[in-house]
Amino acid sequence: VIILVILGVGLYINSLHKLKIGAGVSYPDPKRTPGKLIDNLDINKTICNSSWRTGEIRPPSSYTSSLKIKQMKEYGFTGSPSAFEEDHVCSLTNGGDPVSPLNLWPQTYLQPGAREKDKLELSVHKLICEKKITPLAACKRIANNWYQWYQEVFKGKLGSETVIDTDDE
Repeated sequence: VIILVILGVGLYINSLHKLKIGAGVSYPDPKRTPGKLIDNLDINKTICNSSWRTGEIRPPSSYTSSLKIKQMKEYGFTGSPSAFEEDHVCSLTNGGDPVSPLNLWPQTYLQPGAREKDKLELSVHKLICEKKITPLAACKRIANNWYQWYQEVFKGKLGSETVIDTDDE
């Protein structure tokens, strides 16, 4: 009977919290860093325009380096700052705000980490420009469980015909 109660509590807790795949440091704290898009984002004039480049809005490394050190302390991360990338929750490629601390956080290079997330963001960019997902829906999905999406995309489970729910906007 005790085992059933424990099992029942575990299932109840799991139903309340969406389980994430990957290392805990691979995800931002949603209270500190929920992600933020550029205000009044027009994807046709910006991220989906072939002449637009993220370098036009990328913050200087002096800004992101000092913010990374500050946020590493806030997150309780130890070790060398070079083991982390000050990452945009909503990537610049997909319409993320370049300088808001709500969109920047120190993400580890340990796998799964920053490099894998960057690869996913480039793949998602194509879906956004094909209007198969909105920037907001993509940002939310990446912030909530990017590594699960990464596994789907790079294991062939996400086909080019797939339309992803865009009712989030």
